[in-house]
Amino acid sequence: MVPTDGTANEPPRRCGAAHLDDPSPCEGDREVVRIVIGEDEVLGCVHHGTRLYASVEHARVYPVGGPDGPNADAVLAVRRGAVGMEPFFWMVPAGPPERKPRHRLPGLHGFGFRRTS
Repeated sequence: MVPTDGTANEPPRRCGAAHLDDPSPCEGDREVVRIVIGEDEVLGCVHHGTRLYASVEHARVYPVGGPDGPNADAVLAVRRGAVGMEPFFWMVPAGPPERKPRHRLPGLHGFGFRRTS
């Protein structure tokens, strides 16, 4: 069963790290990592946390529940998954990757991510 926000016509809820233009669903628990950018932070699944971490400069990632908690391995999954990932991966057209400069965003404001704080 996929959780919704209340009505049968609403799309499934997604984690706070899911970009509004990224159509992919969450994978696993929606609150396993905390991504911090400056004074902003969002909770997310590993899938969308990885995409956010690869797309925003100076992002930091922490496990929900602390470094000794049940989500400690999620941080490694996010960091490893982001290595070599294009920023805004869901917007990259299919086919062989083009060699172009890598542009990462400086923060969350105005870029389609929801804040949790």
